[in-house]
Amino acid sequence: MTGTSGRHEAVGPARDSTRPRPSLVIRLRMRVTGGWHRLEGSASSAAIGFCVLACACLVVAVAGPRSGEALRTRALEQVLAAAPALDKAVYGTLSGSDLPNQQVSSGQLQFTAASLRANLAKIVPLTKERSDWAGLQSPFVVFGDQSPAVAPGVGTELEVVYRTNLSQNARLLTGSLPGGQPVGQKHPIVEAAVTATTAHRYDLRVGSRVTLPGGAITLRVSGIIEPDSASAPFWQLDPVVAKPVLVTPSQGAPYWQAGAFVPASALSVLSSRFNPANLQLSWLFGLRLSGLTASQAVALIPHLQPLPLAVAGQLNESGVDVSMFSGAGALLDSFSNTDAAIARVLDLMSVSLAVVGAALVLLAAWLVAERRREDFAALRARGASRRQLAMTAVWATAVSALPGVVAGVAAGLLLTPGPGAALSWWLTGLTIAVALAGPALITVRMHRGYAVLTRPDRPVGRMSAIRRLVLETALALAAVGGLITLRHQSTGPGSGDLYASAAPVLVAVPVAIIVLRLYPLLVRPLLLIASRRSGVIPFLGLARAARVSATAVLPAFAMVLALSLVSFAGMVRGAVTAGEVAQSWQDAGADAVVTVPDALSAAQQRTIAAVPGVQRTAAVGVTTAARGSLRGITAVVADPAQYAALLAATPLGHAPASFAHWHASPASRAGPVPVLASALLADRLGRAPVVLELQDYQQVRVYVGGLVPSMSAVGPISSGPTAGYVVLPRSAVRGDVPQVSTMLVAGQRLDGRALQEAVSRWHIAGSAVTLRSALLTGLERAPLQHGAYSQLAFGGDAAAAGCLLVLLLTLLLSAQSRQLTLTRAATMGLSAAQARWLALVEALPQILSVIIGGLICALALAPLVGPALDLSVFTGSTTAVPVRVEPAWLTATAIGLLVLAIATLTGQTVLASRGTARSLRMDG
Repeated sequence: MTGTSGRHEAVGPARDSTRPRPSLVIRLRMRVTGGWHRLEGSASSAAIGFCVLACACLVVAVAGPRSGEALRTRALEQVLAAAPALDKAVYGTLSGSDLPNQQVSSGQLQFTAASLRANLAKIVPLTKERSDWAGLQSPFVVFGDQSPAVAPGVGTELEVVYRTNLSQNARLLTGSLPGGQPVGQKHPIVEAAVTATTAHRYDLRVGSRVTLPGGAITLRVSGIIEPDSASAPFWQLDPVVAKPVLVTPSQGAPYWQAGAFVPASALSVLSSRFNPANLQLSWLFGLRLSGLTASQAVALIPHLQPLPLAVAGQLNESGVDVSMFSGAGALLDSFSNTDAAIARVLDLMSVSLAVVGAALVLLAAWLVAERRREDFAALRARGASRRQLAMTAVWATAVSALPGVVAGVAAGLLLTPGPGAALSWWLTGLTIAVALAGPALITVRMHRGYAVLTRPDRPVGRMSAIRRLVLETALALAAVGGLITLRHQSTGPGSGDLYASAAPVLVAVPVAIIVLRLYPLLVRPLLLIASRRSGVIPFLGLARAARVSATAVLPAFAMVLALSLVSFAGMVRGAVTAGEVAQSWQDAGADAVVTVPDALSAAQQRTIAAVPGVQRTAAVGVTTAARGSLRGITAVVADPAQYAALLAATPLGHAPASFAHWHASPASRAGPVPVLASALLADRLGRAPVVLELQDYQQVRVYVGGLVPSMSAVGPISSGPTAGYVVLPRSAVRGDVPQVSTMLVAGQRLDGRALQEAVSRWHIAGSAVTLRSALLTGLERAPLQHGAYSQLAFGGDAAAAGCLLVLLLTLLLSAQSRQLTLTRAATMGLSAAQARWLALVEALPQILSVIIGGLICALALAPLVGPALDLSVFTGSTTAVPVRVEPAWLTATAIGLLVLAIATLTGQTVLASRGTARSLRMDG
């Protein structure tokens, strides 16, 4: 033997105190060499495999949560890049009448800006000070000069604006930026700058003068400028300073509004010439959001709410309260709703994969312990305590596993550069703890007695049975508690925990316990049937299969666990795919939608119908309708038979016969008209007959006869949001029937490019072709949704690979016992074919039982975990996306496992048939 027990060391000769003590490096090298020597022999290959498996599982544990965090952060960056610049800033306003002395100066604006910035910096991250600005604006005043660019009868208004950092946000085209002191006391002349579009609209040039009403102030144009970046908050907070805006009031004549910039020296003039209550002071501070992770951005949302911003606007030193606003709170809150739902799905997948990896590491540790059973049994027989065995196993495991641990963590970090994730380190710690402590615990349990070789399938005692029952009950209750926690906690990456995030694994716990409990009860009847038959192979194989050893508990649990995760990934992916397809149909309402501003001629309709792949078309007109206070209903006027035929050619269902066959006969006009309505509108209208008022004030008495898609691709003619869609028979409209401006097209093999080319040849401005396939592609390629779907796909593949590894490790654990059985059977005259059948009959009941357990988990996951997931964020739909069982995915996995098991068992049987005498003599 290569190692000695601690008891022998205790009675050995005393160490010579005069001998020099080896250095720390030498002692460490001796310990590592000794630990490696302990791995030599039959356990060396198992130890190397254990190291490789630990490395792979750590890569998954480290990279899973980190890749999810990186995905969410990339999606946040894209959301911020597409958001208006004003939504990424904090701005404050104050009325001039709220100032203590009601006099505004440049120093006062800058002092207030510094105080506000100091308050805001305590709660939100801010950009550098050069992006901040402060300003003052006067009320709009009317001046009488009319330019040729202003239509007769249209008024002109102007506001006077002062802002710091004008030179950093504008480019000078001609003249000079405003400066100098106002000229004159009674009627001061102030320099001003206007943008090129304002100068063109008001017919201004350098040197032009604009006298404000009453002659209070005269503005002399000193320069023409243009925005350096029109999308910057400097120009977006008050858009009229960049270019004039035409205002069309509900009463009175329209008028143009614009702005002119004045220098800081004009602040005193503005304060004295205008009512302080009409002056408005403004401050703007840029938010530093570009370097934030998704988790940090979500944590920032409470600080951007009205109450914290109101506190930041309180300036105690001057007794002034500035009203602070920011669109970043709503922007990040909208992102958070999507991010929270996707983060929950990713956390469930990451935690479950890490638990599967930990189970695989524990199985590999069991395999290492089995390979070293005889060595440790000999040490135990010589008097070594279980603590000494545990320390020996820990040291040997550390020598073999630490390289894999270091390599796995390093590889996981290299594969997922970017922000870290706290969950990643929790899962890494769990995997490392299992890798280091697993072999020691298994060794201690395996060598409880002093026997050199103990039978793993010996009957358990009464106390052991009670302890097992207590442990199983505790695990089942813990699983139920985790599922309850998952169902009742709020969604979000910060609301979950490691316990609830392991929900797919928790479902597998009671299922595995039930499978292990019922397995002997189901095999014994088969054994009884086999005992009454003449063949020896079924009886011998089932007799061995009925004796469930302790080593079968962990493999069975690991297999059910991995299968449950495969089921979870497959169900979520299937639900998302089905939801995206359904939402694309809801958005389009057909395979393609062709719209024109005015009307489609009969020739144009025939051109659309002749496009390759077109099966059905429906020409419709669009108008608006109302039902009492319910406004904004989009009414699609169509031929009922034509529209019903189009619906039948799509997966949207069939129109009821009452709608499809309705025609405007005198008898039918006396009753209500059947219409089809979108789901939400149908709920609001009810099933009783109601009166719809169309756009031309005609009234139609209708009732909801069926449902139609939301058809958001069929744009409403009103600018506001639509309350829903109704499809109304064309013959039911008695007055002006809306012109055919939209063509709905259905066809499974529609040539979308040919349809777009046909419409483009008309050269009609404002025409559009909406393809359902393009909408589906947009849903599938959305940054956050696409990345999450890819991770789900990876998780499902990794879980399937975990199933295969569990199966292989399970067969390896039982390989030695199976080889001895086959060797003894061969010495008694069994043929090679009989030996193969014996191995299959022995192993297949256990494999089939865990596969059935995995299928039970799949059936339980949908009602238990599915309602806790909000998959509608993947599809952008307002309705829930249900989680359903995917039979094809599960069937393929189960068949693959079964085929692999049969192939592996056959290969082991062929190898065991060689060297029969040697295997029997060496006890395997």
